[in-house]
Parts: sequence; structure tokens; C-alpha cells
Amino acid sequence: MRPLARGLGLIVLALCACNPPPLDRSGARVVLERDPSGLHAADFRPYRVEIGAEGAFTFTCHGLDSVTRVESGHVPPKELESLLRGALELDFFELEERYSMGFSDGILEVLEVTLGGRSQVVRNYWPGGTEENLRELGFKVPTERYPIHRGLSDLAQRIDKAVGTEDRLARLIAQEGPRK
Repeated sequence: MRPLARGLGLIVLALCACNPPPLDRSGARVVLERDPSGLHAADFRPYRVEIGAEGAFTFTCHGLDSVTRVESGHVPPKELESLLRGALELDFFELEERYSMGFSDGILEVLEVTLGGRSQVVRNYWPGGTEENLRELGFKVPTERYPIHRGLSDLAQRIDKAVGTEDRLARLIAQEGPRK
């Protein structure tokens, strides 16, 4: 093969790797639920985010006043595709149903992904932080499981960012005031 043709072939391969074909999002769904599970943080409320195949989402939050608030919006198709690809990169459909570091007082992240006729729910009990910080705090972090905890938490953060969870919770807390 000529050097020019070989070079063009490498460029085409690189472009294909950077621009994978679009996913078939029909029937796709991404769900994130966060629950403080024993925490009494003044700035935290349990909530649920559900994003459908076309990017329409609902954000449901339970306030201190026992009122459930529901907001809706839309995630751009590229953002939804990025979230779905993030789940695929984690081998989400091959994960166990529960990941824990031996405690339940922390934030519970429940992630559910449906894509291509497959659906999986994964519960991640995760305090956040680096592996070293967690060990310093006395958590037993199995080295082989840390990347899974971190990957699930990163996916949850990306979902939160896509729907503007931080701003939504800030508005709710401003309306209610902090937990007493």
C-alpha cells in the first residue's frame, strides 16, 4: 500500500473512532434517584430524574414540607447519547445490582438504564472521594471495585448536570429554608 493511501486509511479509521454511529435510542431511558439514606444534610433532598428516549425529562423532588415537586425539561439528543454511551463504557448491563462499601449511611445512588431492549438497575452506596481519602476515613475499599463506584458516581453526576439538578435543588432549598 502506498504511504499516502495508508495515511488516508488511518485518518478514516480515526474519524470513525471519534464519531461513532448514533445509538438507536428508541425505548431508551435513564433514571437516577438519590437518597440521603441516614444523612441529615441541610442542603439535600431526595429526588428522582427520569430521561426518556427523546430527551424529555422529569425531575421529582420531595421537600421537607412533604410536598412533592415535579419539573420537566429536555436534554439535547447529543447529551442523552453521551449519557447512554457512558453507561455502555461502564458495561452497565453486566454490573451487579448493588455496590456498597459496607455501610448504608451515605448517599444512595440508584441508576437505571434501558437501551436496546435491555434494562438494568444498579444501587451504589457511595460517599465520594478518592480511594486514598476513603481509606484514611476508615472505609474498606476493595481496589477492584473502586473504579465501578467511581464510574457509577461519575455517570450520576453527568445526569445531574444534564438536567440542572444543582439549580433545581437550590431553588427548592431557598423556598423551604434549610433542614432544622
